[in-house]
Amino acid sequence: MAFDRGSFERDVHHAGQLTGVRADPSRVIVRGCPLECGTSAAAQRMRKLIDQSAASDLPVLITGEMGVGKDVIAREIHRRGSRSAQQLLEINCAALADGDQLFEREPPSDVTLFFNGIGELSAAMQEKLLRVLRRGDGTPNGSARPLEVRLIAATHRDLAQEVEAARFSEDLYYRLNLIHIHAPPLRVHLEDVPLLVEHYLREHGPRDETPKEIPEVIRARMLSYEWPGNIRELENAIRSFIALGDTTYLLEELEARSSERDRAVKATNGHGSSSFPPPSWTHDDDGYRVDLKKLGREASDAAEKEAIMNMLAHTMGNKKSAARRLGISYKALLYKIRDFGIAEHMSDHIAASELESRVAKTHTVASVG
Repeated sequence: MAFDRGSFERDVHHAGQLTGVRADPSRVIVRGCPLECGTSAAAQRMRKLIDQSAASDLPVLITGEMGVGKDVIAREIHRRGSRSAQQLLEINCAALADGDQLFEREPPSDVTLFFNGIGELSAAMQEKLLRVLRRGDGTPNGSARPLEVRLIAATHRDLAQEVEAARFSEDLYYRLNLIHIHAPPLRVHLEDVPLLVEHYLREHGPRDETPKEIPEVIRARMLSYEWPGNIRELENAIRSFIALGDTTYLLEELEARSSERDRAVKATNGHGSSSFPPPSWTHDDDGYRVDLKKLGREASDAAEKEAIMNMLAHTMGNKKSAARRLGISYKALLYKIRDFGIAEHMSDHIAASELESRVAKTHTVASVG
């Protein structure tokens, strides 16, 4: 099919959102993600990965919980890259229906395609996208022209797990996952909250006025609150503070959300509040929300992570033995170790105290059984 730019862009607009991003060296996009608003190790690592990704033309897969700013990271990679003078076409994958004709057209060669919510594509749409990408592979006889586009995809789903469960195409996963950026949840870099607060006070406050001051007691509470809705929730809290100008309301709202979440965690886990609240608890302009399906996946992930850590302890860190005993492939175990962040705590060099504790636990379970 001959490519028609207007038709393709109309298809993209129909599928979701069409965003043209032009080069503008004076503008730093920080809204919704910790780019220039953080001094933590997580924020610094994120900036480094964005710079490195922007310097390449390889596909990028951005993962992370809802509200961490995956879309903003994608736009910043585009803005800093060699294609910044061209368009960034953002495709809302959740809005695509199986009969959509978007992937029947070959994309333009001078743009960046951003597949937002790539994990929401149905099997039929995954296959359509794969056909487009395969057409661009090129052949020795020149029957196919290589695609000259930049691909960026984002999702809150664990695509490695989705592949394992046969819900996502393995071929498509490996085509998109050449560079992987995992955006961390706000609760793991709370030290960046003060700078983010200042940024959003300036961003959303009246342009001709000095930004409003937030009392220290509320700032302190913000540093102890774990922000299940991540940076989006923080931004919304600041926007409501600016609109209402009521510090009492902001403090009461944070306390209410914290208490509500603690009750839910207690009901789910059967014990007291956790320092690791389910990311499915989010807050928007219409109030607090819970995604029960996502909550179920998180409970499953937590159980998997615990089982993997216990098995690694039992096998003294031998991953191949652990994979065999867990009934999964070695490759799948490596992905889970990376995605669950287990390597930070228990890789080939397991902390002695952690090892002894978990080995004792697994041996105790075995003897009781």
